[in-house]
Amino acid sequence: MTNIVATAAASMDAERCTIVLETIRHRPTGRIVTFCLVTLCAALLLAGCKTTPVDPEPYIPVHYPLGISFEGKIQSDFGDTWKRRRPHRGIDIAGHHRQPIIAIVDGIAMGAEYDPCAGIGLRIHHGRDLEGKPLFAWYLHIGGSLVERGQHVKRGDLVAWLDGPPPDRRCGSRRHLHLELARGTDWNSPAVNPHLLWADGPYRVTCFEPGREYAKGTITYPILCDMQVHTLESLLESLSNDNPLEDAEISENGTIIDNGGDL
Repeated sequence: MTNIVATAAASMDAERCTIVLETIRHRPTGRIVTFCLVTLCAALLLAGCKTTPVDPEPYIPVHYPLGISFEGKIQSDFGDTWKRRRPHRGIDIAGHHRQPIIAIVDGIAMGAEYDPCAGIGLRIHHGRDLEGKPLFAWYLHIGGSLVERGQHVKRGDLVAWLDGPPPDRRCGSRRHLHLELARGTDWNSPAVNPHLLWADGPYRVTCFEPGREYAKGTITYPILCDMQVHTLESLLESLSNDNPLEDAEISENGTIIDNGGDL
């Protein structure tokens, strides 16, 4: 009898569960009715019948400009839980060797740090977002930083480059940039969904375009969006005849400490 009740309960939705319970409640009391009521309630709990349905969070597609190649698109998005112990706090963007990384908005560099799992990470304070709240960014898994602590950066400025995958496979098995936005400098500071801050609107990835004016508090993509394969050296050569990295001295955390030129 218990199996029959459990099978029937498993096929019921919330409305049918309520009807069955109300019907039994109004019948004459007795041991048999009480036993059936208790058995049915237990079966409903085991079957996961809920009186208040919960709608899943709607999926919102991300729109990309035509210039972004497949490799340059987001490989792991904000909030992803696939093979993760907790929701992803940032976005992962695949890139090639020596891929230049650019600032997503104006800010002040807070320095580069090294983590045994994540590798080198550059933190930049990007002022305030559209809501007027503090905005900090981690540029993680980079090969090195091109800015020093306290240095002011502008949107689109070169700030770092990609090298290889993170040192520890727990932080990723392929080369990519992990861009993480947060309200504070602590690792546990509330994360911010980058898709809400794109200059072209929510969930519309916005490429950086020199000379374009952007609304304050909005962000642009941290890599160049055209189809051309840029490397750090080729991009620097296009900016200057002299390569400022040629005689650069790089510290252990990947920061250039003496480049003999301006970056």
